[in-house]
Amino acid sequence: MESSTLFTIANAFGLKAGCMASVIVNRSNNETPDDTVLKKAEEDLADVLVHALDDLLKKI
Repeated sequence: MESSTLFTIANAFGLKAGCMASVIVNRSNNETPDDTVLKKAEEDLADVLVHALDDLLKKI
């Protein structure tokens, strides 16, 4: 949803864009957000970001 705007604007300017997302609950199972799961999701996203930036910097 919001990421589509990012990709559209980046494309319009001839830039590349990326998006990372995480699932923290399954609404079909009536799950509710849990602080422990949210913290783990944030940590995992940070790890992915660090690795992705490392890979991108190696290509420059």
